[in-house]
Amino acid sequence: MLVGRRRFLERLGAAGLFLRLPEKRLGAGASGEDIALEAERVNQGFIGERSAFTLVLVNAQGDRTERRLSLELREDLADGNQSRIEFDWPENVRGTILLTHAHKAGEDDQWLYLPASKRTRRISAGHKSGSFMGSEFTYEDLAPPVASKYAHTRMPDGTAGERPCFQLERRPRTEGSGYSRQLVWLDEEYLVPLKVEYYDRKNDPLKVALYRDYRASGSYRRAQLVRMENRQTKKVSELQAVSRELGLELEPSRFRSQVLGR
Repeated sequence: MLVGRRRFLERLGAAGLFLRLPEKRLGAGASGEDIALEAERVNQGFIGERSAFTLVLVNAQGDRTERRLSLELREDLADGNQSRIEFDWPENVRGTILLTHAHKAGEDDQWLYLPASKRTRRISAGHKSGSFMGSEFTYEDLAPPVASKYAHTRMPDGTAGERPCFQLERRPRTEGSGYSRQLVWLDEEYLVPLKVEYYDRKNDPLKVALYRDYRASGSYRRAQLVRMENRQTKKVSELQAVSRELGLELEPSRFRSQVLGR
């Protein structure tokens, strides 16, 4: 009965019948870990998500390349969430799939299916810092976030886009990360990221991600635009949401590496 009641409440949330907000009072005494765990909790219970995006790549000269993709995200409260990103357009990348199984401890599992060769290859830990399909997003960036994969330190509070924010420094606990650390600005009211600064393994500024135009999706908030700016190469990649559905029961078989491309 308790499990059934929990799933019922989750569906109410996904349907937008109430807006999930922080339950804990995150005042001056709250630690970085407290804030990170509460931000993770606020986003739980969505069950499954299906979204469509336009991905725009802009090089240092301002030339633009556009692609279209879909994202399916399946919640797994026992471990980490599972995601499936599939390109829909243009034809030369159509059918390319990135599958990720995030984990609360240890390295995430990732596989890339390439339709031209009809083969699936596993992304090793040493290659997760590589560019995903020529974008400024790495394989690591596209894995569903898990708070326990980082050590969080609270920094002085600040603002991002005129919104009051908690500022956290997070350092990866896994050896395969391409970053030495990240600085995260979390909106104080909704605990969603507004800005993330990435530092490379030499601790030099590498990239900054800006999350813009948050909208309610059911009882959850999702950014309509994620802009990733590479400070070293001056390249930019933008993910613009076209559509989004939450509260979906997604077929588990779509998240199995053995059946990619079938």
